[in-house]
Amino acid sequence: MKRILMFTTLRNKNDIQSQAAKTQLIKDAGFELTIVGIDIDKSLYDGIAYHKFVPIAMSQLSHYTEAFLDELVNDGICFWDNGWHTTPAQICTTSTPTPKPTATPTTKPASTVKTIKSKPTPRPIPEGDYTNCSCNMPTLWVDIMFVIDTSASMTEDGLSDVISDIVTIAAEINFDHSNPMSVRIGVVSFNSDAEVVYPLGYHNDFQSFANDMLSEKKLKPTQVTELNLRQGLGAAFEQLAEKGREKVQKAIFLYSSAYTETGRDNAIQVANNIKESGIYIITLAYVEDEDDLYDVEQLGKLASPRMNLTSLNPRGVVGPSQDALCQVNCFCPTNWEQLVVADRKFGECYFLSNIATNWEAGNIQCANMSPHKQGHLGMTEPLSYLIGLKYDDVSKRYIWEGGITNLNYTDWEESYPKLDEGKCVATYLNIFAEMKWKNLDCITKSSFPMCQISTCDSEHYCPPNMVTDIYDRMRMKKPLI
Repeated sequence: MKRILMFTTLRNKNDIQSQAAKTQLIKDAGFELTIVGIDIDKSLYDGIAYHKFVPIAMSQLSHYTEAFLDELVNDGICFWDNGWHTTPAQICTTSTPTPKPTATPTTKPASTVKTIKSKPTPRPIPEGDYTNCSCNMPTLWVDIMFVIDTSASMTEDGLSDVISDIVTIAAEINFDHSNPMSVRIGVVSFNSDAEVVYPLGYHNDFQSFANDMLSEKKLKPTQVTELNLRQGLGAAFEQLAEKGREKVQKAIFLYSSAYTETGRDNAIQVANNIKESGIYIITLAYVEDEDDLYDVEQLGKLASPRMNLTSLNPRGVVGPSQDALCQVNCFCPTNWEQLVVADRKFGECYFLSNIATNWEAGNIQCANMSPHKQGHLGMTEPLSYLIGLKYDDVSKRYIWEGGITNLNYTDWEESYPKLDEGKCVATYLNIFAEMKWKNLDCITKSSFPMCQISTCDSEHYCPPNMVTDIYDRMRMKKPLI
């Protein structure tokens, strides 16, 4: 049985219908799709090749009912396959464990480092009043090299699972190379040596990519016991360096079922060099049910921060993988600083101006610096900076520039706010060496504006010239576009 369980909040009819051909291709490849629609109507998915549509309200996700779970498991996952007259109880049941089919085990290489430990707990995403990076897969624009372990450590079933995961991740991606907001993909296989199976950008549509991957003509498990991660990473890096697009974020997605630092397999220095060049590395330690759990943290040594994944993740593989790719695709133009909390990137960029202005001039300066034409004053903690907060006469409250009204955080100086001193707000260093807010006259008083913009991501495309030249263009008073 091959099942795909998709949770979605997508409600744009045109976007949904544009995926009809891809869902049919997935069905033709032997997969059955169950859609869990979160706060959306089933009719939006008319014409999409799916087996079951299960609706649920967003508010119910944290406390779902047994009836919902039963419907999802029995009808969405454990339904009868074509040609079955009865549902085989040994395959689908909610009360007893599912036995694995009999198979000839594949022996792991002796050099493989293994430990037995409990399943890892995913690192939590930092909580706070932050703007998340956009994560819309159809408008992702990244160059990706998938690097796949085909050594004896990866069994045939394991390799099949990895390929299925990659195809599922790619199903929502735009392969149209004529569109700058698209993804280019390449594939490398490795064991004792590495082979470029598909060069970067070889496929320009999902159908041909899925057909090639699922046919397994070039991706087959081997009995080669040696695993050379250095060769695999090196081959992927060469593809990205030679064929990658200018000023487009790049990632190597490494799938491996083994890890060791002995001999030629010590890839730490190579991985560090790749990351220092600006290319991200996402690792996924694949562990099969019958195996002892590898020390997944060891493979994670090669990964960029927060990008070490494992097949034992309770959240599954596809969601975290897509999130990691969206993190890769989230960045700031040159000379802007991105908000990063606990190694997690957020969708906010900041620029500290060294030119003192009043409120109106600061807003104009920030707008002129924005590649999205949406720049505005933001908040920071220098000695004296406008923070982007202003009193609104109509609503009788303070509003952040950009329209945010939920003032769930304040840091006023004692005895403030004082509207008689002005409707704008700046942060000052007081006599106790603390940064505190005070009112400021919007016209007659000046301070240093701190500009805030959205990141370049799957909702905000930044052309190559904007990524590097935006500051020079602003300084020389040249148009941004």
